[in-house]
Amino acid sequence: MARIYTEGFEMGDGLFWTNTNEGTINTTYKRSGNYSWRLGSNLEAYRNITGLSSFYARIGYRPESGFSQDGTYILIWRNGTTVHGSVRLSDAGVLIAYRSTTLVATGSIPVARDVWSLIEVYVLIDDTVGRIITKVDGITDIDFTGDTRNGTSTTADNIGYGGNAAEFDDLALNSTAGGSDNSWIGDGHVIALFPNAAGDSSQWTPSSGATNYLMVDETPADNDTTYVYTSGINNKDLYHVANAVLSGTTIHRVWVEARARDTVAISGAIRLMIKENATESESTDLYVLNNYTTRLVGSEYATKPSNSQPWTDTDINDLQIGQKLTVLGG
Repeated sequence: MARIYTEGFEMGDGLFWTNTNEGTINTTYKRSGNYSWRLGSNLEAYRNITGLSSFYARIGYRPESGFSQDGTYILIWRNGTTVHGSVRLSDAGVLIAYRSTTLVATGSIPVARDVWSLIEVYVLIDDTVGRIITKVDGITDIDFTGDTRNGTSTTADNIGYGGNAAEFDDLALNSTAGGSDNSWIGDGHVIALFPNAAGDSSQWTPSSGATNYLMVDETPADNDTTYVYTSGINNKDLYHVANAVLSGTTIHRVWVEARARDTVAISGAIRLMIKENATESESTDLYVLNNYTTRLVGSEYATKPSNSQPWTDTDINDLQIGQKLTVLGG
């Protein structure tokens, strides 16, 4: 697969970003789930990536009325600090595309204020046959061919999202490599399901003597207020999750995400787990730092590990998630 990331901010914090200080979690306006990310006056949040010469991006975008958007961007791609290009929203309410600081194309589809729009962008970085293509709510708007490269690099190694009072949600990024997830992403939503009952294993210790799942069911994470802990190698906890409100939904991927810390300076490792149809599946070792800024993301499962069949609503509602200690810090 070629999906670089999918993000809906459902963990209630900014740890997805490389720069976590720009913008804030928003609970008032969200495209799906419980949260979106809001950027205020001329702020940017960015994410480092492995260098890409071409990619597809999806952005749920809600610009607020009462603020000038002229000159601010929705998406920007760079190598280091060298800007290859960007897609912006003009104050007239249409998309505009830039190579570095040079305007190269102007769209014609209005992007309304105070409502969610689905913005998709395809970028190919090249001196002569570069491309910038945009879609608004699934309809092609800008289609530019020409010079999209700035400087000596042929790749982008960080992707930024910016605005002047705007919300972002349901982000996704595809590369053009791999056998799937290598083209337009299309519409989609990110939801989070949190523990709501004990699962088939409870080998970690709850911080307050209460039931394990009650220590790990909050969002955002409350750090050292409630948690589970262990020093036993291969000890694992599993939790049932709340039912998803789905009906005939196509489920493209399932993964487990956690916030964790080690209590010593030399970090240990855990594996994040799912259990479906009596089959347990684990991520690789995920190393944990000595603070709660450790964002752990487990393996993505595009199909059910037990039989490689597509996920169904029932599968999701029967799912267990959890973690296992594999390397003891010390």
